Amino acid sequence: MPPGDLNRLLQDYAARIEKVTKRVDRLETLEFSSAAFPSGGGIACLETIQVTSDVPSVTFSAINQDFLHLWLWINAGTTLDQLLGLPPMLMTFNADAGANYLTYAIAHARLTGPVDIDDIQGGITAANAIRLARLPGEDSPNEKNFGMCEVNIPNYALYLGLEAKRAAAWKSFEYNPNVTEFATLSFVTAEQGGGQWVNQTDPITSLTITSGGGVADFAPGSLFSLLGVCPIP
Repeated sequence: MPPGDLNRLLQDYAARIEKVTKRVDRLETLEFSSAAFPSGGGIACLETIQVTSDVPSVTFSAINQDFLHLWLWINAGTTLDQLLGLPPMLMTFNADAGANYLTYAIAHARLTGPVDIDDIQGGITAANAIRLARLPGEDSPNEKNFGMCEVNIPNYALYLGLEAKRAAAWKSFEYNPNVTEFATLSFVTAEQGGGQWVNQTDPITSLTITSGGGVADFAPGSLFSLLGVCPIP
């Protein structure tokens, strides 16, 4: 066979092998997504905690390290009978309660009236936790209000050995319809913020959410779901 024909034949075989390899990769990806994570492809619910009695905090322990990012959903309320000024939830990693966090948040609240209030907390000073959203308290002994908060935590397992500062960004919404004796004090709040876990080199293997800065309990019915996003290839 002439050298030119042999070269073209080898190139043709190489192209076919590359095409087949890409097809196998796509099939393996499809199989992995549909079998291991049928509901969301690259997203899996790692653990859900449902509060059935008053508790001051919830902890996700032994967090699966096979994903790139964490996604935390919170739908919760507190037992504290308090309106504006309710202390926020706090988040810590690996049971670390030292001054190894940075945190910053802004809350925009509208009261009956309407009156708008902006509240900024945190900044460049080290803190003992990352501040999350405030949750609405009870408006009566027989009714608890609930709010929601969503937290994103990228590269929690330090993929490829990247010693990045573990960052978290969050947003939240709460509505406190005080329709009884507190009718003039109803309010709605939208908040956002974030923080970092600094001076640490370990992957995040557990995280704890504390209610009301430690002065209130999570109310029964509060729900927390931790999801893993993007399986590590």
